[in-house]
Amino acid sequence: MAEHLPVGELPHGEQDEDWDELAREVRAHLREVRQAHLRERQKSLLFYLYVVALFAAFYLAPYTGGLLQLAEHTGVVTPLAERLAAALPLAATGLALLALLAAVSDGLWRGPVVLDAAVTGWVLPAPAAWQGLLRARLRFSAATYALGGGVATLALGFLAQIGVRARVSAMLVAVGAAGVALGALAVALGTLVERYDTRVRASSRLLGAARLLALVLLGLAVWAAWSPGSVPDAVGTVALWSGPWGWAAQPLVAAADPGRAGAWPAGLVLAAVLAGALGTLAWQRGSQLDGPVLRARVGSSRGVVAALLAGDLRQAALTVRSATAAQSRPPRFSPRAPRSRWLVVPWRVLLGWLRAPARVGWALLGLALAYAAVGLAARVDGWERAVTAAVALAVAYAAAGQLLEAARVEADDVRPSRSLPLRFADLLLLHAALPVLVLLVAGGVAVGVTAASGGAAGAAAGLLLGTPALVAACLVSACRGPLPARTLMGSDTAFGNTAIGMIALWYLRAPLAGLVVALPAVLIGAARGLTPGVVEYAVLGTAVMVAWARWEAQRHYAR
Repeated sequence: MAEHLPVGELPHGEQDEDWDELAREVRAHLREVRQAHLRERQKSLLFYLYVVALFAAFYLAPYTGGLLQLAEHTGVVTPLAERLAAALPLAATGLALLALLAAVSDGLWRGPVVLDAAVTGWVLPAPAAWQGLLRARLRFSAATYALGGGVATLALGFLAQIGVRARVSAMLVAVGAAGVALGALAVALGTLVERYDTRVRASSRLLGAARLLALVLLGLAVWAAWSPGSVPDAVGTVALWSGPWGWAAQPLVAAADPGRAGAWPAGLVLAAVLAGALGTLAWQRGSQLDGPVLRARVGSSRGVVAALLAGDLRQAALTVRSATAAQSRPPRFSPRAPRSRWLVVPWRVLLGWLRAPARVGWALLGLALAYAAVGLAARVDGWERAVTAAVALAVAYAAAGQLLEAARVEADDVRPSRSLPLRFADLLLLHAALPVLVLLVAGGVAVGVTAASGGAAGAAAGLLLGTPALVAACLVSACRGPLPARTLMGSDTAFGNTAIGMIALWYLRAPLAGLVVALPAVLIGAARGLTPGVVEYAVLGTAVMVAWARWEAQRHYAR
């Protein structure tokens, strides 16, 4: 029975000094037996601090001083300052909202209050007053979050002032204070989510709406920086007062351009008051976590760390997703099973979309952003066009990946597919049939709208032509399997070890190949429209990508 009581809640409501004394004695014993381990951790921490100090002394300080001297010598660069000032209210608000959402997501699977496996497995199940253990961990997390928030906002404030005003001022103190308040608010939210995770999972649609709002704010910030004056200043003002994410962003905006956040002291006070109130509530509720929940979170945390150390990002993502997933609901509409065996796999893909419609929504949103980006690429020249087109293709690749989760699940464990009357390569291609159809139809609509509005129809048609190659690249990534040990080890050269570059290349090889196939069509389409040679190149490149996907699928199946 004690196992299912909240940590610190004693059987039958018993509360006396004996339980408190027992908890104190156990904590003292834990400190005694862990002295050697704690000394090793302190040595590791001191080493990390030493490395950070060296980095700050030899890199950060000289470059910071050089940046200050450059700003003093050149003065304000008006075009850059105008773009940064126009984008900063929306960008700062969006980044602050993303930081709070990251704390909420962390609270769903790990949380600020996480103990080690030995304590959760052997100490917490015993009936005693263990609030001290949980609150000690909460204190450490609160200090870490607040320090991280303060340092991050100070860095952003420094760069913003240099970019907009070509000098720094004492407003950086207020910017750091806002970062501390944002960090405290984040740890309080994470703790409350950890305590009431079931209720938060039931409100997953609200979290999705908040993530969408953050992306909209960042998208508007990019648009405001691209074309100053195109986004009304009132939009930024509304964002800065839309909630605690905007309140905490106001000192940063005021440090760069005081005219855009004149009432920043009120925003800072509101953020600090809310952080204090939620922090007090989190201090009370954070010591009432369930022991089984804490043990499950320790298991999830160790699984993610093990996957990251092995270089298996897919397994890490699956561990987090399984820990944060809400109970799935059956779709309201379920299409009848087809009679043709070639339509069974697309039918299963459609069922998966009906169970997780958010994936389709994110895919269509990403596709719309990609077509908007290629429209911007047609308005610029040179390297700006190439970079914008590459970003558009990267967004389109991510959008296609949202629709191919069923293929990735199929490749995660090939054993169920061994009983099917299909080759594994054919099975993977069938998983891509419906996503390709959806992406081509949606892209065709985007090309038609672009042409009807007088936009860059050639660039949009180039993206449409490269879409199948991007889908094939997603299939190659789905079948890449675990990271090889030789890649993790790398090779020692005169320029250092090659492990980091090899790992990056191993993960990015498929999207880079898709980029090589699709990018010429977008660039040439933006410059002078599609030519027969470009179409032939894209078709041939797509055929090569599909052949690579088939080969990679069979190779993965034979492992």
